[in-house]
Amino acid sequence: MRSETVLLTDQSTTPAAAELNARSRTIRPLAACVVQGICFVGDELIALDSIRGYLLRIDPQTDNTTILNPLHVDELIGAEGLTVWDD
Repeated sequence: MRSETVLLTDQSTTPAAAELNARSRTIRPLAACVVQGICFVGDELIALDSIRGYLLRIDPQTDNTTILNPLHVDELIGAEGLTVWDD
């Protein structure tokens, strides 16, 4: 039997408490099996699923997940980390 904890936010909380609740929320990326690396790029998360070889873009507000490398997954299967570099 699978057990889940659901975090419900109280709409009558102060703005500071609402912001804290939003930041402490668990993100569950759709389609991800094992997340090895994760980082923010702007308002989105970039993550690596090393089991399937997916490079994922995750919207932290909705958990919507986009596979950025659907044709090149073999290159990232078994990868152990993620580095993002920008000049």
